[in-house]
Amino acid sequence: MLLERSTERDRDARPRAGDVISGWRLVRPLRPDNSEFVGVSEIVGYERAQGSEHWAAFASPAQPHLEHRRIRVAVGQAESEVLARECAIRDEIGSEFVELAEETLTEDDLRIAVFPLQQRRSWSELVAGDFQFTPGSLVTLLVPITEAVQLAHQAGMGHRNIDLAACLLDEFGRPWLDHWSKAIELDGVSSARADITRATDIRALGKVADAIISRSSTPAPEQLETLIAAICDGVTPSDAAARLIDALFQWAEPAPVAEGVLPGQGSRDVLGSAANHAVRALDSDEAITGDDETLLPAPVRTTRKRRLRLTALSEFGSRLSRAVAGVRPVFWALAAVVGVLIAIGALLLGSANSSAENSPSPSEAAVETSATQSPALTDEPEYEPIEPAVTEGAQDAQGEGSTGAAASAIDSVPHLIAARNECLRASNASCLDELYAPGAPGLETDHEFVTSGEDPSQRLIETDEWVVAADLGDIELISGSGSVSLSVERTAEGWRLREIWFSDSIL
Repeated sequence: MLLERSTERDRDARPRAGDVISGWRLVRPLRPDNSEFVGVSEIVGYERAQGSEHWAAFASPAQPHLEHRRIRVAVGQAESEVLARECAIRDEIGSEFVELAEETLTEDDLRIAVFPLQQRRSWSELVAGDFQFTPGSLVTLLVPITEAVQLAHQAGMGHRNIDLAACLLDEFGRPWLDHWSKAIELDGVSSARADITRATDIRALGKVADAIISRSSTPAPEQLETLIAAICDGVTPSDAAARLIDALFQWAEPAPVAEGVLPGQGSRDVLGSAANHAVRALDSDEAITGDDETLLPAPVRTTRKRRLRLTALSEFGSRLSRAVAGVRPVFWALAAVVGVLIAIGALLLGSANSSAENSPSPSEAAVETSATQSPALTDEPEYEPIEPAVTEGAQDAQGEGSTGAAASAIDSVPHLIAARNECLRASNASCLDELYAPGAPGLETDHEFVTSGEDPSQRLIETDEWVVAADLGDIELISGSGSVSLSVERTAEGWRLREIWFSDSIL
């Protein structure tokens, strides 16, 4: 048997081609550091004997079937823990465009992760090569990657390694987001570091989008370019990923990637079972009606959909004809008379309304006169920004309109801090609710301090000078002149506190 031939491996050295780990023989390295290999495993089946069913018990063993996979290898405890955590994060994200490990196995000090073997090409090759993309194919590439990042953040994961090399394209025109080895769980770090990680991911996503769109055969609309430029600069709202997806769909409808761009043409028969299943799916009706419809070749997709729609319309027309044929002629005559009466009534009503509009009533004239004299009755009323309902001292410290929607973050901080100090001195927990953003982590901390009954001077902030340390769009990190830093979040009512740190470092 193939896997019976094995060589002794030095425990201090990395695996090499020819080694067998947990039943998988490493055939060919895919990386110079021997951390990834093409691996094969023998799957032995049994075939029934030819002839009478009475001889079924004497089935003869079939020739071994070799399964090819991509094998990630980790040596030692530290690398094994990183690989195991990466596989767990991939599984928790739940994105169809994040590749999952089929299994993870351990042997001695080694851990391997088994992935499907597919021929893939990084986006860095696409940008560096002489390739041109239609707007529709760029939508097909970018939307799944953006959704994968969005799902990761919603699941509490940060990628931290998004670039063109991490974005891949397989031979079926399907994009993948890879390189999850540096990903972290955001719940395990401070809220400031979690905010920075999310912002860094979105900014890197914007740079990837800007690079791949530069290969477009048609210039992108100005609205999309402006949004991507803002994402690259980091000055973006918290829903930047969703806005990018909307802007991409407004640009063009998804379309298949050109076959000349796909890697490994003509070599699908040497891939693993997962790739072979994808090939078979191209010829099935399931692949046409599934969620991945836009990633399939255009002739298969469009002709099938058009045929289904025409069939449905034909059946509806037949049912309508049969229903109409069963109606007696007398009912058609009655329906025609009713239609004529309705039309005459509509004409009479319209003429009466037009005459009434030409002569406005005295009450309407009075309303128009008062509307011209009072700005409160104009078509565009002026709304005052909603101020937080705090104690009397806090209202004096805030100042009117200081934290409204038009105020900047750095201008709002002194008034928010002054109002917070008054709330702590008055031991008023409900007052703090109006100063913090909904769900802010710092609100719970201040609530616990107020209910504890401790001396409020321990949590008061007397800093007068503030500097913007990081602009993350809807969240800004502000550093004070003393040993205090904080973050503020943009809300519908203006800037509100998010979290406060009494230390020299916010991380």
